Amino acid sequence: MNSLKGGSVATVAFFLLLGALFAAAGEDDLLSYGSRAGINVTITGRSGINTGKAELALQFTRENAKSYCVEDEQTDSQKCIDRVLSEVKVQPRISANCETGEFTNVWGRRFTFKGPAGDGDYPYNLEPQDGDTSEEHWSDYDVAIGNFKALCPARIAEADGTPNADGSEQPRGNMSSFRGIQLGMTEAQLAQSLDRTFVLQNELPAPKILGGRTDGGPNIIRAASGTLFIVRGEQQCGKVMFRDGQADRLDLYQCYFDIAGGMSIQDFAQQVIDAYGLEDGMAGSSQTRGDGAYQFEHIEYVGVKQATSERFTASSNGLMSNSPTLTIERIPKANFN
Repeated sequence: MNSLKGGSVATVAFFLLLGALFAAAGEDDLLSYGSRAGINVTITGRSGINTGKAELALQFTRENAKSYCVEDEQTDSQKCIDRVLSEVKVQPRISANCETGEFTNVWGRRFTFKGPAGDGDYPYNLEPQDGDTSEEHWSDYDVAIGNFKALCPARIAEADGTPNADGSEQPRGNMSSFRGIQLGMTEAQLAQSLDRTFVLQNELPAPKILGGRTDGGPNIIRAASGTLFIVRGEQQCGKVMFRDGQADRLDLYQCYFDIAGGMSIQDFAQQVIDAYGLEDGMAGSSQTRGDGAYQFEHIEYVGVKQATSERFTASSNGLMSNSPTLTIERIPKANFN
């Protein structure tokens, strides 16, 4: 089995693997653009949350305008709604590099999120990129922080966190992100960061192929202790294994990455290498598993991202050769002193 190296996949594959396709927004997906009552804009799509290419698609709707008129000006007149619609010119998209902290807010102003503030009246260190520290600019502080939190919730959680009881760190901003989730996140952080089309569950309806239970009990599959399923509808698209309350391993299946149709394990592994910058590529191997008539070929490619101490394993077997799985684990560190 050959090893794979980086650099041979088109840029479009990178965006596919990071989940750059927008997910539909729900009715309650609102983002503040000011400090007065009812001042919100609707989030119509999101992609790459918690990554270096986080983005929200926005639309200022008639309902948004009406909400402001009713809550702030105490009127639902068409005149007020039409006026607000014509006056409010927020950005159609806002974006952030969650690794560097650089982002654009709803008014097109650029900031850099620097983490928790050491002292002063503000909880976070937010640096305007134009260098303006005037009161007028700082009046946008709450709006800017709210915008950044919607784009990079893991960075805010990291800034709010403290070391765990066992001395381990909160998830770091430079950990690899998989459609918004990272190793080291708590269950609450994962639930907040997951694409809205997925949910965390501890049980699933059993596949029909398994048949019904003979004892008449509920026909469900329960996750093992310390494990949660990542679910879309009734389809399992992955699972998370926890240690000391933090995600210690992610198993992500084809449906998690929105892969339409089949994809060879070789193509999938190459996209992982290029998307996550695995320095030494991935080493491939195969082996025959199973017994008798149920033997199949298991293929896997394994690589390490040294900067984050993460092991990536892309795998498939002969029974589902076009349905790859990506497993990400922390590499334990030995103490040689």
